[in-house]
Amino acid sequence: MRNTIIQLLLLFAMIPSSFCIAQTAIAYSTNAPRETDTIVRCEAVYLPAGPDGEDVLWDFSGDISTTDIHRVYFTSDSLGNLLCMEPSRILKYRLTGDSLMLTGYETRLRSMAYTPSICMTAFPCGLGDTQSGEFRGSGMYCQRLSIETEGTSSFEVDGSGSICLSEGDTLRNALRLHYLKTGSVWMHEPDDTTEIDPSKRRQEIEERYLWYVRGFRYPVLETVTVTFYDNLSLVSEHQEAYLSLPDWQQCLNDSVNMEIQAADSLAHAQQAMTPNMEYTIQLDSSGLLRVNYSVTAASNITFLICNAMGITYVSASTRKEAGSGYTADFDCSGLLHGTYLLYINCNGQVYSETFQR
Repeated sequence: MRNTIIQLLLLFAMIPSSFCIAQTAIAYSTNAPRETDTIVRCEAVYLPAGPDGEDVLWDFSGDISTTDIHRVYFTSDSLGNLLCMEPSRILKYRLTGDSLMLTGYETRLRSMAYTPSICMTAFPCGLGDTQSGEFRGSGMYCQRLSIETEGTSSFEVDGSGSICLSEGDTLRNALRLHYLKTGSVWMHEPDDTTEIDPSKRRQEIEERYLWYVRGFRYPVLETVTVTFYDNLSLVSEHQEAYLSLPDWQQCLNDSVNMEIQAADSLAHAQQAMTPNMEYTIQLDSSGLLRVNYSVTAASNITFLICNAMGITYVSASTRKEAGSGYTADFDCSGLLHGTYLLYINCNGQVYSETFQR
């Protein structure tokens, strides 16, 4: 009897502690994409990201409307890149033990290589962890024009809690990663080495939110907002969302996450938010930019101030309850004289204004 008890104690001691407690980080062993994986992904109508912070409930039940279902394949090339093959593009990554780096991409019209590469996430990273850096890329458009880009990118694990995707089905132990890329893009003839006129640059702001859930390797939900500007004037905005539901990830031969799933529990809760914002801006002679605004529902708001080169000078986030009389002040006295863009994302609704400094 004594030997049996000792054997049981030794068996429990050999179980990794990460399987016995809630996942607190996006880690290489549990969340790094794998070369041979194929995942099922469904396109969905864009959803506002909801609040950040700790112990958040992201309730999307009743809001998700899906369209096309497709497969995403992971493989590798002869250069050692990890390839993510989607229906309309191929993403090229370099995967190390401590980071996932985007090295480039290909579409039917574009090819792009980034130097330095863009860090999409670091391993491990938990709530509050953040990283930023500069990037530069070059490629071809329609195999005829050279295309260049440069700017800054960053990511932050800005929330933890539970995510509800359908009525009565709540996934606990979720972490949300917020990815932001701001930059400028321009095209020219391949043999044109003259300096590019700044007015020829287009600006691009890309925001992604990815929800990782304990026990599942890939994000169960991803939302994307890409906003384009021409000489800081809004040209277009594209928003989309993708689901890779837990049931669809069960077919992966993923023993690490299968053991973690055994510790998960499900519960139901509800929370709904409707975004809406009204605002005015005022720049005084001292260089203080003031945004006066009101919101009709509890809102998570991001403010950015960028120039025509895609460089971000101000980045701020806040959460406000429904109400009026709110103000946000930004000191722009140190900015060089020129035209700047104020970008506001309020629960997924994008607003933008240009101002002269």
